[in-house]
Amino acid sequence: MYVNNIIDIIKGSMLYGDVENAYKMILKGRSIAEKNRNQAQIKLFRCMELMIRGEIGIDDFIKSLKDLNIRSIKYVENKNEYIDSIINVFLYSISRYNIRYPEYINKRIDP
Repeated sequence: MYVNNIIDIIKGSMLYGDVENAYKMILKGRSIAEKNRNQAQIKLFRCMELMIRGEIGIDDFIKSLKDLNIRSIKYVENKNEYIDSIINVFLYSISRYNIRYPEYINKRIDP
């Protein structure tokens, strides 16, 4: 399975509030990246994991992802758009479902 496929599954799971599946896919993606010894992908999945757990803030998450070298992910043509899509999905989902893994409310939060 390609890393971009795993990231698409993670983004879809986050949008629908299925944090358990997203977290499992993050761990799976990180293990694949570790087998391939790809440091950029390992950092990408680690940032996602820390963001879901609430161990890093929004600013640190954005800065960490913007500093990554994503050229190693197959089929990614525009790095900035790809990173922005990951950031947008995570920020939207975290604010919508009040995610702090492993405890979160799987209901939409209406202002």
